[in-house]
Amino acid sequence: MNGVKLTGLWKNTGKDGKTYLSGSLGGARVLVFPNEFKRGEKDPDFNLVVTPREEKESKPETPKSTDLF
Repeated sequence: MNGVKLTGLWKNTGKDGKTYLSGSLGGARVLVFPNEFKRGEKDPDFNLVVTPREEKESKPETPKSTDLF
C-alpha cells in the first residue's frame, strides 16, 4: 500500500458497552464510532471525531524546605 501512516488506533469499549477506536494525531485525539444512524448505502459506516487532547493533570509541586535542620 502506498500511503503515509498517520497514527495507530486502539479498540476500546465505552461505559455503554459499545466498541470504538481511539488514537492521537499531533495535539488531537481521534475517535472512530460506528454510524448508528446509517439509513442507506450512501451513509458512512463510521464517523471520525477529532477533539483536543486532554491535558493530564500534573501534581502540584511540593514546596522544598530551605531549612537545614
